[in-house]
Amino acid sequence: MKLIQSLAIHEPTIDVKSFANDEDHSIVHMITTQSVDSDKEVVLSKGLDFSRMNKTRSVLFNHDSYDVVGKMVWCKAMPDKDNCSGWQACTKFADTDHAKDIYKLVKEGFINGWSIGMDWYSMK
Repeated sequence: MKLIQSLAIHEPTIDVKSFANDEDHSIVHMITTQSVDSDKEVVLSKGLDFSRMNKTRSVLFNHDSYDVVGKMVWCKAMPDKDNCSGWQACTKFADTDHAKDIYKLVKEGFINGWSIGMDWYSMK
C-alpha cells in the first residue's frame, strides 16, 4: 500500500495519440504506458508477456471473450531514451456492425482508453 501511495501521477513521456485508418478500419494506439492507471497501478512495460496475445491476437470489448471486435495486427515497444515506456499496437476492427460502431466511437474520441488485462505471475 505504501508503494501505491508514494507514486506520483505523471504525464506519459511519449506521444499517446491514436491514428485511424478508414480504409481498413484500423487504429494505431498506445495500449499501455508506465503512468498510474485507473486502478492506481503502474504496469512496468519490460515485465509484459505477450505470448498469449501473440497466439490469439483477439481484441475484446470490455474484456468480454464473447465480444471480439478486432485483432492485434502488430505491437511494439515505444522507447523513451534507454527504457521502454509503453507499448503501441495496431488494432484492425472486424467487419461487423458492432465492431464498426466501436471503431467509430474510438476514432471520434468517445472511447479513449485501452486495457491490456493482466494476471499476476510473480511480484519481486
